[in-house]
Amino acid sequence: VMRILIVAPHIKIPGLSGAAVHHTEFAKALASLGHEVHMLVDCKKYSRLSRKIFLHPSNPFPFPPKRFLTSLYSARKAVEICVENDIQIIHDRCDPGQVAGYIASKLTGLPRVSEVNENQLAYEIKGNFIRDVLLYHPLMLFKKFWVARITVGADAIVTVSNTIRKSMLRFVDNRKILSIPNGGNPQSSSKPMSLKKFGVGRSDVVAAIVGELGPRQGILELVKFVGDMKMQNFKLILV
Repeated sequence: VMRILIVAPHIKIPGLSGAAVHHTEFAKALASLGHEVHMLVDCKKYSRLSRKIFLHPSNPFPFPPKRFLTSLYSARKAVEICVENDIQIIHDRCDPGQVAGYIASKLTGLPRVSEVNENQLAYEIKGNFIRDVLLYHPLMLFKKFWVARITVGADAIVTVSNTIRKSMLRFVDNRKILSIPNGGNPQSSSKPMSLKKFGVGRSDVVAAIVGELGPRQGILELVKFVGDMKMQNFKLILV
């Protein structure tokens, strides 16, 4: 049995975003194993999700860069939680710019697991001239620095895909990084929804995408591919 602090001060919990569901279900899974879980997140007040899961409010910052400033101003809170609750390990949602987990680990000497939810060495085109052209090279330099110093500086690294793991191997020893893909809990779902109202038949081939509709999802490429193949029985469902 361990006392674990999940550091994700920029994630709103309770919430319906992918990140909110991910960390909530992760905390529940840890609690089901008997561990005591504390979460430093964007919540209204100190509360409990269950008997073994505690929510601690971060200090959200209203001005950009919001993620960095929110985590920076929440770092002291992370240290206080570690000391007051005798935390044994920090699980850090190590998104670029989120420094609270890193700072808390350095100040307390506690081991840190950095969770990597995206390819931190990649860049998603935003369609913004200033960001895509003028700031591109500084942003890529920052990303490389972040991976080499902050992400890899953890005691262990967990990525949500093997592709991300492979992209980081030039910075980190193979024995230090592990890939655990995201998944769903079928036991938490309601009964299956009928797809008839979407015009889906038994002979149709269905692809479903759950997530934000950004360029990195490759939805446009998928639509073009299906058009070129002229698959009349293909249905694409976006959630």
